[in-house]
Amino acid sequence: MSRTAITILKKRMLAIFIACLAAGLILRMLHFSNVICIVLFSAATLSLFTLFILVNKEFFQKKAR
Repeated sequence: MSRTAITILKKRMLAIFIACLAAGLILRMLHFSNVICIVLFSAATLSLFTLFILVNKEFFQKKAR
C-alpha cells in the first residue's frame, strides 16, 4: 500500500471516528435508543482501531527503510 493511500485512509478513519463519536454523544444527550448509540460508539471504536493499525503500518514501513 502506498504512502498516499495510507494517508488518505488515515484522514478518512479519523473523520469517521469524529463523526460517529459526535453523533453518538448528541443522540445520547437527546435520550435516543441505546442500540443506536451503541452501534455508533462501536463504529467509532472500530475506526479508531483501524487508524491505529494504519499508523503502526506506516511507522514500520519507515523504520524498514
